[in-house]
Formats: sequence, structure tokens, C-alpha cells
Amino acid sequence: MNAPSTRPAPTLVAHRGMMRDYPENTLLGFDAAIAAGATHLEFDVQFSRDGVPMVIHDDTLDRTTAEAGNVLEHDADALAAISAHVPMRFGQRFEGECIPRLADAVERLNASPELTVFVEIKRQSLMRFGVEECVDAIEQVMQAARFDWVLISFIQDAVEYARRHHHRPIGWILREYNLTARRIAEIMRPEFLFCNRERLNHPVQLWPGDWQWVIYDVDDAAQMKVLRDAGADLIETGCIRSLLEEQRLRA
Repeated sequence: MNAPSTRPAPTLVAHRGMMRDYPENTLLGFDAAIAAGATHLEFDVQFSRDGVPMVIHDDTLDRTTAEAGNVLEHDADALAAISAHVPMRFGQRFEGECIPRLADAVERLNASPELTVFVEIKRQSLMRFGVEECVDAIEQVMQAARFDWVLISFIQDAVEYARRHHHRPIGWILREYNLTARRIAEIMRPEFLFCNRERLNHPVQLWPGDWQWVIYDVDDAAQMKVLRDAGADLIETGCIRSLLEEQRLRA
């Protein structure tokens, strides 16, 4: 019989809020995750045509709204009036829950100053508007945050710029789990390394380093246990309520 792991249970991160049960990247979903006990939250940022950071994952509207078109081609006021109720999954249940501005999310989350928030800046916006412009705009809005936050991205230049110019803790999201990525990580030494669990080698053994590992998207306790034993420090999940309940039962 294997001896029980001595590693502590990983910290759970609400992926785009409580996206299993509520529309992703919405204030309602953030409220639900916090009410369920989340201490860590992740969400995504794209930019409007007029340079305003908006909380939405895709660069198109089709998947999460009833509208069509490119997010980056709409002004912020127009985007903020679009209902992001993910009708393909939830029908009209959450109609009227609109795309938040980043400033709206900060204002709402300031009610929970104990939070740690991971803000992912998306590739499409960085390519359209530029690394410095996007990172600086996010930093300006986030000055109002009363909670801890970390800028994360797949784009190495973006997080390195944030660290160099804003002295920001950073998280690098891996596209591939391979030797090249490991060597880059060892040079960068980000505070957090993110990786999709499906990209990991099997059996899973995470690289040691000064960073904390964040593995996504995990939706059951068995996966969480394997990743804990492999060295995961944080687990990002869209069903945070059920995994928090599982942790409480096992405590």
C-alpha cells in the first residue's frame, strides 16, 4: 500500500469564475466563486477598439454571447452592453449579465481584499495593440485593486515587460511541456508557471523550481490528487464549489 502523501492540498483557483455553473468571466460568476469559498480567481482580458481592457476570453463574441463579430472591433460602451450569458450552454437563464470592463471587475472584487487574482492578457489583443500599450493599460486600471494580483500570459514578452517596468509578479502559461520550455522558465524564473494538464507527460512529474505550479483545467478529485503528488501548488478549476467541498470532506 502506498504511503499517504505529505504534500498539502493544492490551493484552488476559480477558472473564469465558477464557469461550470455560471457564465464565464462575469461578475455573477465571480460572486458565486467567492461565495463558495474561493480565495484565488483567474479571468481573461481582451481590449476594445478604443483601448479599454474588457473581461472576456475569446476575441470573438459568438461563443459567449448571442452576438457575432470581433471583440477588438467594438468600442467599450458597445461591449459592456452585450449580454455574455453563454446561451449555447445556459439558454436565457443569465440573460443580461453583460461583458464587464476590467474596472468593473476590480470594483466588485475589492469587496474581497483577501483574494489573489490572476489576470490573463490574451494574445490577440497583444498582437493588435502592442505589449507595452496593453500591459500599461491593465496596470493603470489595476492600481485601484485592494487585492493581490498577478499578470499572466502565454506571451513571454508581455509578462517580462510587466516585471521589468512595473515590478509585477508574473505567471507564464506554457504552450508545450518540453525541454525548451523548461530552459526558458529557468531563465525567466516567473513566480508562477501555468500548464494545461493535458499537455503534461505521463506519469506526471512537474519540474522543480522557484515558481509555483498552477495546473488547469481540473474537474475531479482524482485528477487533483495525482497533480498534488506530482508537485502542483495550485489547481485551476471551473467547478470550484465541488472541489472545495471534496477538500473539506478529506480535511
